[in-house]
Amino acid sequence: METDKKSKRSKLIYGAVIAVLILFFIVGFSYGLNSVLIMEGSFPPVILIEGKTPEPKNAQEALDYLNRAVKDAQAAKPKFESDAWFSIDADSVTAAGEDAIRETLLYIRDDFTDHLNETLPKQESDFAEDFSGLLRVPALTADDIESFTCEYVYYKCASCGETSDAPQVNCEYCGSDQPYDMQYRDDYTITYHLKISDSVLRKNFTVRTDEEIRALLGDQLDDVLSLDSVEPTCSALTIRMQINRTSDEIKSLVFEQKMPVRVSGNWKILPERACEMAADVTETHRYQFTWPNLSLSASSMDLEPKGTDHLLATLTFSSPSQENVVWTSSDEAVVTVDDEGYLKAGRDTGTATVSASYEFNGKTYTDQCNVNVKYDVESLSLNKRKINLNVGNTFTLTAKVSPKKATIQTVTWYSEDESVAVVDKNGIVTAVSPGTVVIYALSDDLYYKSSCEVTVK
Repeated sequence: METDKKSKRSKLIYGAVIAVLILFFIVGFSYGLNSVLIMEGSFPPVILIEGKTPEPKNAQEALDYLNRAVKDAQAAKPKFESDAWFSIDADSVTAAGEDAIRETLLYIRDDFTDHLNETLPKQESDFAEDFSGLLRVPALTADDIESFTCEYVYYKCASCGETSDAPQVNCEYCGSDQPYDMQYRDDYTITYHLKISDSVLRKNFTVRTDEEIRALLGDQLDDVLSLDSVEPTCSALTIRMQINRTSDEIKSLVFEQKMPVRVSGNWKILPERACEMAADVTETHRYQFTWPNLSLSASSMDLEPKGTDHLLATLTFSSPSQENVVWTSSDEAVVTVDDEGYLKAGRDTGTATVSASYEFNGKTYTDQCNVNVKYDVESLSLNKRKINLNVGNTFTLTAKVSPKKATIQTVTWYSEDESVAVVDKNGIVTAVSPGTVVIYALSDDLYYKSSCEVTVK
């Protein structure tokens, strides 16, 4: 009998525990769902920073920019490297006769280009060394430029970060129905498409005689082919510059010459068979510039009072020495920094600038990080998710920033269509004309967003 009572009691307790757990789950799920609904995420605003030199608008501006960038590099003497290579477009390879001949040419294409590339020089100079004798300096007039492009704009989904070179009205990757935000890359990539002329070719590219071409081919074809003629022509000439937009420091300069080549002769491995073949060959010369620099691992950082973190200084020099970096804080009551970049926040909130500097070749290089000591915003919600108003009526929306100890409690208000309803800095919504509009608040810290749908009748 006693055993039955214990069994019933255990079942009641077990059932009660299950009921409590289910209740907790329902409440927790509802709370979590509501949190997801009222807090729509963090959306940092897009800040488009213009370049030190504006995007060139015509051929003369583009040419002046190129000439100035090369001249500045010659004077500043960054580290310099050059290389060159040939490439053969597989789709362009043709050969008279059986298909097996073309297939054989495609098979040996990589080995043949490797052989050609071994004949091209690779040169370099260290920081502060004169490289003027190694650099091919463009010799152009604006009239030599057929056209040019300047690329630096791209587009990014604010929700998932997917990028595209073209505008997108929504994101097929994450399902967001918002247009991609326009962004700026760190560099301009300017491509100069040049007119094909003997003057442009000879002043800016490599022009080889028939003897030089035969010497370049070397003994790669001697066992299989006796050459009668090699006829290269020119189908495209381009120069491409990549340059940092904010510093005007050139990163690379590329000369590219596309040459359809026709070869005729006789096959040694196929007696009494003539050889006729052609391919598009591209010869590329690339010059790369590495500028002295010091950069920190972050340009801004948030710490809670008494919090710690670490900044890393990356040096771009011949023999960088981390020990010679000098660290300073603009306000040690807010944050201190030691000689290895370790940060420690003070008791109170505030903002300070941590700087790292380094001397190289008579010049001081520096970078900075803004350190904000504060309690972060973790969520943002509005008192209403949907409201209905008649034209001319008003309603006050209030925004709740959590947690209460968050240092920055302010928000900024926006209307997505002010012809339907407007909102002032205090969250007062005024109905203007019939329709539906989204009014939203954006926290001034970490940019959390929460919105309210307003229907005006």
